[in-house]
Amino acid sequence: MYNVIKEATADYPVGAEFLIHKVDANDLIKLRPSDLESLGYDLGVAEGVSSAVREQDFGPLGRTMGIRFVFNSDAPRLATH
Repeated sequence: MYNVIKEATADYPVGAEFLIHKVDANDLIKLRPSDLESLGYDLGVAEGVSSAVREQDFGPLGRTMGIRFVFNSDAPRLATH
């Protein structure tokens, strides 16, 4: 899901809102520090972001991705499963 969002927001200005469906956001909760490290995150940042996401705080993840998540039940679904 991370890569799908990065691809979808590649042309967004830094700090832009990204509408995300709650189901897709729930998929991001599965991100572990090792997943984020494999994407180039420093271990300390990866641990902080992963911990925040598990608590359903998507602010830190959004900031590292250069976007601001906005949850919207009408947002198009990104998950295909």
